[in-house]
Amino acid sequence: MKCEWDKPVQRRRQRVFGQPVKATSTPSSTPDSAQPPTEASPASDEQKSLIYSGLEEAPSTFENCEKQDGDSRLVLDTRQQLSPVYSARTNSPQSALSTSHIPLSNSLKLCPQDHECFQYIPNSFLVQFIGKPWQWSMLSYVHSEIASYESGVMRAFIALASMELRCRYMSSHSGDSGDIATAQQHEILATDHYHQALRDLSRLLDRASQPARTDRDLDSLFATWFLLLWVGYYNVELARASQVHLSGIRSFLVEDVHGPRGQLCLPPASQQLLYFISIVDTHLALGNLGVGQLTQELLQADSHLHQDRLFQEARTCLPRMWGPEYPAEQLLDDLENYRPLSFIQACAKLKVEVWNLGLALRGLTVNQSSLDQLWQKIKHNGQDFLDVLALARIATNSGGRRVMWTIYHAALEYYAIQILFSCLGDSKSTFSPWLDNTLRDLLGIAYKALGEKPVMVYRYAWPLAVALIRIRDPIHKDWVAAQVKRASVLIGNPGIPKHLLEESPPPNTPLFLGLPHQGDSEAQEI
Repeated sequence: MKCEWDKPVQRRRQRVFGQPVKATSTPSSTPDSAQPPTEASPASDEQKSLIYSGLEEAPSTFENCEKQDGDSRLVLDTRQQLSPVYSARTNSPQSALSTSHIPLSNSLKLCPQDHECFQYIPNSFLVQFIGKPWQWSMLSYVHSEIASYESGVMRAFIALASMELRCRYMSSHSGDSGDIATAQQHEILATDHYHQALRDLSRLLDRASQPARTDRDLDSLFATWFLLLWVGYYNVELARASQVHLSGIRSFLVEDVHGPRGQLCLPPASQQLLYFISIVDTHLALGNLGVGQLTQELLQADSHLHQDRLFQEARTCLPRMWGPEYPAEQLLDDLENYRPLSFIQACAKLKVEVWNLGLALRGLTVNQSSLDQLWQKIKHNGQDFLDVLALARIATNSGGRRVMWTIYHAALEYYAIQILFSCLGDSKSTFSPWLDNTLRDLLGIAYKALGEKPVMVYRYAWPLAVALIRIRDPIHKDWVAAQVKRASVLIGNPGIPKHLLEESPPPNTPLFLGLPHQGDSEAQEI
């Protein structure tokens, strides 16, 4: 199935599947001058056991779905459903899957709806966000070479696809009761596979913690972690689950992050997956979801797990994963996108610095010296990538080249960081003179990018949400608000403090709320 987010939903036809998913192994464990377009159509093993206690027998029950904030989006009751998953061992009822099953080498059985979700992944938003063409991407490698052996990875893929398809049907403007019913079915399917993937994750963690672990064990573990975290990227109700996953990852890596070299040698796919996990961690931290420690530790790591090293490894891992079959045109694609991706990595580090300074300023008088130092660093990064910024501004369209979407993304991220930095001052009423130029450049890129390819709103959702904080012109503000609203149908976590989008935020509200206090059991309010 191909997801056309900006087109009417086509009615689903009954499909008949006669072939199993690829299987070749034995079973494993089961601003205001911009013009809007007219129509922009381990620690120790004991610690690990404590963190993941209860996953072995994860429940697969569902609570009644409810509407949130007046819309028709279905949400999970996280406190009732996920708390038992992480804190108690209960008997898991049978999965409510169809009796029409397809056998796999990982001992998982797929009904036609499961199979449809698994085959939908190449057309998913996740693939759009990462950007690499599907056939030779890391996700394709995990999808084709790992998921068919590991039920947890396949379940996580199905849960993620079900969440996307649910959002697709809920965003349909037809009001068709069939679309709503289909969305509810995908909600239930996502919940079921998510909970059962947690059970498989516990087994994977046990295997990957053994001295005899294999590269596939590690790839499977990090793939499951990443995919489950990405489901949480869609659904803010899973914030607490994301906290626990990220805590488990930190525990698994602790000796290798803080040691001089570490004993854990991650295979290529795991390194790229860990890098993506750190990006999700930063995004959730900026949304005041009580995380961010993993990225902090990776940025301070005195080992091969330093985030900069992971980024470099992620840029060269695909030829090693795919071997001699990796084509020359894909190597050229990697080289062409290297510079704008390096800019995105620089922006990811700047996000962490803005977050750190925002935490340091809570309840304190603004330290102008610290603000000046960070601003100089932001400007220095802009000078280092002036060519990327210039091309993003002057290009009239993508010309059908993937690198242009990466360039647009990098520039939008950079301008959004400048805007977020401006919120570190005394209040939103302070409007620095340079903000006009920043907003004009950001809006100019956003208008032409989304005018050419509206689906990219899901990839560019974070910078657009940040821009909404400072835009004053009502026409531009309405347009950006409409784009953010479209993206929010799928992306439940905007990655910014919620109060910044309020017209009259509470007085003296700090920009970032920080990490939960020791012993807190719930995610912070956003």
